[in-house]
Amino acid sequence: MNACDVGRERVHAFFDEVGDGPVPESLQSHFATCAGCRELFDELTILRAALRARPAPPMPDDALEVVWERTVRAPRTGWLDGRRRAAVAAVLVTGVSLSTLWLLRTTSAPSGPTPAEIARAEAQADIVLSYAARAIQATRTATTHRVVGSKISPAVRGDVPSDSRRR
Repeated sequence: MNACDVGRERVHAFFDEVGDGPVPESLQSHFATCAGCRELFDELTILRAALRARPAPPMPDDALEVVWERTVRAPRTGWLDGRRRAAVAAVLVTGVSLSTLWLLRTTSAPSGPTPAEIARAEAQADIVLSYAARAIQATRTATTHRVVGSKISPAVRGDVPSDSRRR
C-alpha cells in the first residue's frame, strides 16, 4: 500500500467517522505533498455540501407508521429478510451513485475523459463499492445472528416444539 492508498483511506474514514470536525494534522500534511488526495477531499466536501443543500421531499403524515408496519412490526419470514435488506442496500447505493452522477454532470460533453476524471471516477467508485460492501457484510452478519439465534441455538438446546420432532 502506497502513501496515496493510505491517504485515500484516511480521507474516507474522516468523512465516515468525523465528518464536520477539524481535519487531523497528519491528513493536512499529506495534502501538502499529494494533490490527488487533496482533490478527493475537496470533491467529497463539495458533494457533501450539495447533498445537504438539497431540499428534503415532503413526508406524508402516516409514512413513518407505514414503514414501521412493513419493517419492524411485520412478521419475520426467516432468511428472506436478509435478502430484502441486501436488495434495499443495493437500491440505496445505486440511488446515491446516480444522484451523485446527476449532481456532478457537466453541461457540455468533452471528447473523452481526462486522466484526472478517470482517477476521480475510480475514487468515487471505490466509495460506492466500500459502502455496498459494508451494507452487504452488515446484512450477512445480521442474518447469520438471526438464523443462529432463532433456529440453530434452540435446536441444539432441544427447544424444538414436540409436534416437529420425529417419532
